[in-house]
Amino acid sequence: MRTTPRMLLVTLLVTQLVAACAGSSGTGPQPSPPSPVPTSSPSAGPSSALHSSPEPWRTAALTDVRSGAVLHLADLSGKVLFVEGVATWCPPCLEQQAEAQTALAHLDPTRVTWISLDIDPSEDVPTLLRYANGHGFPWTFAIASPELLRFLADRFGDRVLLPPETPVVVVAPDGTATLTEHGIKRADRLLELAHQSGG
Repeated sequence: MRTTPRMLLVTLLVTQLVAACAGSSGTGPQPSPPSPVPTSSPSAGPSSALHSSPEPWRTAALTDVRSGAVLHLADLSGKVLFVEGVATWCPPCLEQQAEAQTALAHLDPTRVTWISLDIDPSEDVPTLLRYANGHGFPWTFAIASPELLRFLADRFGDRVLLPPETPVVVVAPDGTATLTEHGIKRADRLLELAHQSGG
């Protein structure tokens, strides 16, 4: 039986989910996470990020599961963009989205956008649509294509594809992209990230 990239990704996701569940038996406060790790080149300042060609993960086509509209992350330049990796079976993802909903209520929607990107290759549009509508989250939900999953892993590392780690990439209006610390970002942390990025 030939091992495919999709099988490897699913195996990695299941392994990480089991590890995350095993290590989260306590419900007390978690240690403070480190500051976000910039993923831009150290020599690339804001102006070079703004004027360089968009990276492949920003230009890959996405389909909004509610409207069917095709969009690209690069189309949202000029705003603070939060890109959250999710799966519908992931309890930490749901907790992260509740924090996002609280934070977004205090942010200007013309300046800040949140997108939940399903990064589980086994999930489909109807599954994600039921999830988004069932929880009443108003922002955009989209399925990541295998191509986009590869681009994200190449750009930010494999952990960006692990839903229980609640990966969130923040893209500033100038195009600078930062993968935040792993683990749930509370509403006040999301507000801080938005304001730091110009939102």
